[in-house]
Amino acid sequence: AIVILIVLSVVSFFIPNIQYGKAKRLLKAEKYVQAAKEFDDLNGFLKSEDYEAECYYNIGLDYLKKNDEEKAKKNFQKAYDADANSEYGEVANSFLDYYRGEEALRENKIDDAYNYFKKSADSASDINLANKASAGFAQVSFVKGKYKEAWDSIQNVYSKDPQTYQAQYAQ
Repeated sequence: AIVILIVLSVVSFFIPNIQYGKAKRLLKAEKYVQAAKEFDDLNGFLKSEDYEAECYYNIGLDYLKKNDEEKAKKNFQKAYDADANSEYGEVANSFLDYYRGEEALRENKIDDAYNYFKKSADSASDINLANKASAGFAQVSFVKGKYKEAWDSIQNVYSKDPQTYQAQYAQ
């Protein structure tokens, strides 16, 4: 019986450990889809959730590059669900807040849209997301009659590209 317990203990550690190593190699090679599946199968072995979140976040970015917002959103949600407190889970949540803002705006829930866009813009580390969220925030601020806030947000978006700003909003 002791031998069986030892064999089971060894197998239950070494097999996941081999899979964990494989998943990390796939992640390093930027094979995010395969790595995400491997990390997902590990069910949290050696805190693999953080790496799983990283994979799904990068898959989401890949879908954004392909202009597939729906699949990007699904993968940002998976990143957040894998490990909400990790760096990638938090950044994924910035994207999710942007999408929540868009949805709230479509449903004419102006206060909700305002809060989601502001939260996304304030927490975004991705420059494209920060600009999109700031533009959404400006739109909602305008609708709410907060014209100075809308203008400041627009200036913030274009300040990163002075030529575009001067061409569009020369003062």
